Amino acid sequence: MISPMKTNKILHCFGLILGLAVAASRVALAEVSQSFDVGAKQHRDHSKFEALPYGDGDLAYSVAYEYRDNDALWQLACDLTPDLTGSDASGASAEGRYAVSPQLNLLLLDRVFQGGAGVLSTYTHSDSGGDWMDLYWQLILGIRLPLPGAISVQANAYYVFERWGDAADFDSNNIEFGAYVGYKF
Repeated sequence: MISPMKTNKILHCFGLILGLAVAASRVALAEVSQSFDVGAKQHRDHSKFEALPYGDGDLAYSVAYEYRDNDALWQLACDLTPDLTGSDASGASAEGRYAVSPQLNLLLLDRVFQGGAGVLSTYTHSDSGGDWMDLYWQLILGIRLPLPGAISVQANAYYVFERWGDAADFDSNNIEFGAYVGYKF
């Protein structure tokens, strides 16, 4: 006869195995994919968020890693703007400087449409050194079109703001646009 202690251990092991099997089947049923994206974003001289060093038309080159699970995706991205033309918060010209902006975005997906929010910071470098901005936010709205094979393209509109309370002071002149080409693996 099996002792109650051994029976308890067997039941726990059986429960653990059953739980792992259920979890594995749920992961297998989920539409999980990853992609690597490259793209560009056109910045605006922001009328309300004056600390941004971008001028109208400054172009950022972007790389991103995306992890998609069913109807949402996490995007870890980084933008490089090699030639800044705007001025910083002190009014000093940004010419000859560059900016790097790492960001983390969460996007909700519905067929070809996507929308969400992200947090980012910008490091601006000049000959005299560099400086990080405080964290700031962006709202994202766009479309994602799958192409044959593992390729997709997306076009997004970005609205950048310093604090969540500032998002209500919407000005359509501050919308930035970007596009990515992605490879799903």
